Amino acid sequence: MPLSIEVVSGDQKPVQTPNDASIAAGIRRVAGFVRADLGMPPMANREQPAFRV
Repeated sequence: MPLSIEVVSGDQKPVQTPNDASIAAGIRRVAGFVRADLGMPPMANREQPAFRV
């Protein structure tokens, strides 16, 4: 099955090449997410409702 990619609008900005500052910012974002996620209290250990079809 052939695949083609088309530009939807011609006003696309070129993607910037990652540099040290942008990579460091990305690492900080991920670290903040992981830190926040690990700080969440555990979910309640109750019985889940029955799945209805």
